[in-house]
Amino acid sequence: MASTNISPIIFVLTPGSAPIQQLRVLAKQQGMQDRLKIVSLGQGQAPEAVRLMDQGQKNGDWVCLENCHYYTSWMPELEKL
Repeated sequence: MASTNISPIIFVLTPGSAPIQQLRVLAKQQGMQDRLKIVSLGQGQAPEAVRLMDQGQKNGDWVCLENCHYYTSWMPELEKL
């Protein structure tokens, strides 16, 4: 299934895996390297994540949220976006 600006791809990772480099390579191959936005949750980054996701939905940017397990209380808010 292909993703769209309103249907995300979710990576469930095992300890020690780090697919960000592969994601960067894919973005470059697709001409999206300047439109890949990565934000690590925690430390008050929720507003930045919301801003990037809103921008991504409007402009077709790719947004990668890292370390979601640090901010599980915020995850239900994603459904509202």
